[in-house]
Amino acid sequence: MSAYFCLELVLILTMIKVLIADNQILTREGIISILSGFTDMQIIGQVTNRAEIEQMIVAYKPHVIIIDPLNSSEIKKISRHLNPANVVVLSNRKQKNEILEVINLGIKNYV
Repeated sequence: MSAYFCLELVLILTMIKVLIADNQILTREGIISILSGFTDMQIIGQVTNRAEIEQMIVAYKPHVIIIDPLNSSEIKKISRHLNPANVVVLSNRKQKNEILEVINLGIKNYV
């Protein structure tokens, strides 16, 4: 096994796998643009259809998911497969009760 192969393997194993779930293409492209500057992050997929979120999480096992959820039930589905600390809610909703619902589910990252 060459040193180059070993280094490449270490880099692959330490990459942070990110899944982006948002129906707005400009938002997704903006997130990708920002994250592309980080060499330890890999965008493993983009989800625009809410029905695909859980399927992608199970199939690709992301370390982090950035999501604009429609409601707290989506967050509940995601929380079954991921540590809630690894979920970043990206939302323009400002209603206190909606924010508190998400926080009560264990999500600590709300932007």
